[in-house]
Amino acid sequence: SLPSLRIDSFSLDLMKKVQKIQKEHMSGGKVWTMDNGFKVIVKNMPSDGHVRYSLLLNGGYANIPDLKQGEGAYFSDILALSRIGGVSSEKFLDVARQSGVTVDFNVDISSTSFHGTVKEDHIDRLMSLLLTMLNDREIDKDELDYHMKCELLKKEYLRDSEREKMGEISKRVIDGVKAWATIGPDRAMNSINAKPKQA
Repeated sequence: SLPSLRIDSFSLDLMKKVQKIQKEHMSGGKVWTMDNGFKVIVKNMPSDGHVRYSLLLNGGYANIPDLKQGEGAYFSDILALSRIGGVSSEKFLDVARQSGVTVDFNVDISSTSFHGTVKEDHIDRLMSLLLTMLNDREIDKDELDYHMKCELLKKEYLRDSEREKMGEISKRVIDGVKAWATIGPDRAMNSINAKPKQA
């Protein structure tokens, strides 16, 4: 959503860069085509003083060569595992929040997006923050190492839990087969399907 732009130097400078304005039928808003080729969808909506924004870029994890199954799920963690503008992402995003800007980051199969909210009188700060995130970002090796260790521990925990669950299922099936031989098929099937008693 975008409230009516205030008439200030930022707004005037922005409007000078708009080359063409067209109706956007899906949202009911308008498409601003900027002088650099960027297209901005603008729609005026009731607001509590905040603007909802989304920067959508073509290209997602499908563009990464030799990607293994499941690895695409981790690409949305990249921003949190980076140093942005020379500081940790946690500190950078905290400063952004104090400036009235929230940022969420997502990578899906075909696109990359930054989205969130910004106070309507802080749009110039949003543009500056987005440029920094796009142009001044590098992987924080310490954060990446810690994140990988946590993910490995999580994977081991889930694997152990699954192994325990499969063990319980196997035991019930074996008990059911034994019951089949001793008490007959009907009562044996009841034994297999019976839920284990709560301790």
